[in-house]
Amino acid sequence: MTLDFIQKSALSCGFNLCGSASCREKTEHKKFLQNYLDNSYNAGLGYLERNFEKRLDPRLLIPGAKSIIVCAVSHNNMAWKEQKNSNYKIASYALAKDYHISIKKMLNELLTILKSENPEIKARVFVDTAPILEKAWAVEAGLGWIGKNSLLITPEFGSFINLGEIVLDIELEEYSEPYINSHCGNCTRCIDNCPNSAIRAPKIVDARRCISRLTVERNVGDCEADYPTHDWLFGCDMCQCVCPFNEKAKTYTNIEFAPVIEPTKLSTQYIESMNNDDFIEIFKDTPMNQKR
Repeated sequence: MTLDFIQKSALSCGFNLCGSASCREKTEHKKFLQNYLDNSYNAGLGYLERNFEKRLDPRLLIPGAKSIIVCAVSHNNMAWKEQKNSNYKIASYALAKDYHISIKKMLNELLTILKSENPEIKARVFVDTAPILEKAWAVEAGLGWIGKNSLLITPEFGSFINLGEIVLDIELEEYSEPYINSHCGNCTRCIDNCPNSAIRAPKIVDARRCISRLTVERNVGDCEADYPTHDWLFGCDMCQCVCPFNEKAKTYTNIEFAPVIEPTKLSTQYIESMNNDDFIEIFKDTPMNQKR
């Protein structure tokens, strides 16, 4: 099964980028991850502490794993520009349908195509729900580099992307060339413009200060009262808004990632007066409605 076939198949399923890598232990990330946890930068997010060794090696997570396919899709809807003066802001990804559902469907479609070529394949799909270093694997699969804001940045689509993976029990005929270079250079815009100074150093985000953590996973830990959310209702795009690579990035191409909410049409008065039924009706299909 060639890399070209896999990539073309991924594009046909609605992804914008696709690459592959051979499964191995990512020993080069072990010290970084341990230091991150030792400094409590995970802010009570226990899932980052669990399955430490499995997180570093997908072969421990999935016995027999030999290859990983990493796919990316843009959700860049330009809302991050349109909301600049809004009293309540919502992260761009949360304005579309829940990406977990959309991407899982796309990955399963891709897996069906791959199995049509090799019915003996055994595989599992993952969308932000397993102890996998997905950004690190995206780099190894040649999709881009990890920026100083700790997000994957791709040359064509910037950082407004979502990732999904397929882990296979077969060796592929060829693997992608890893993305070696970072193009951040001396730029520190993401660090300088984080409202709560959550980016303590390049690639190190202190979740105790991070607005995304404070608004999305508010019930975890005890640090919510320590830092403000700066008018962000759910998530935060600040470190992406100022990134030069997002200024020229292409917008989304897959209609599944089109906004289902226009946040600029939700008045401050309406947001502050809405009840639970109103909330569910407006945000029912998005990641904001986490209990649906």
